[in-house]
Amino acid sequence: MNGTIQTIPKPPTAAIVTCPPRTQRLVHSEAYLRYIENLKPDNQFISDWPKQLKASMNNTTNGNNPSRTLPSNWFLNGSPGLYNNVHEALWSMRDNMWSDVIRIRNVLSDEW
Repeated sequence: MNGTIQTIPKPPTAAIVTCPPRTQRLVHSEAYLRYIENLKPDNQFISDWPKQLKASMNNTTNGNNPSRTLPSNWFLNGSPGLYNNVHEALWSMRDNMWSDVIRIRNVLSDEW
């Protein structure tokens, strides 16, 4: 170190190589397209609440395909328990969930 200044060489910078952009095909399900169509400023809700509230076991079908199986695997051993069939059990579960939503809403509205 006889009065000379040593310079430390900078490490070489890595060359970043990016992949070329891919063209992506957008494939949307029918439900997703309906969801997007309903996202308009004039719609009060995302989903059709009046239609959902009026739904019942009597006025609702199992989709467009009546042979479509219901999710019996949601129940213990695939058995609907106290109900005659899985269809009735699922509707009962829906009704209980709506009751819970209303109770929770009432509790929360009292707190505000």
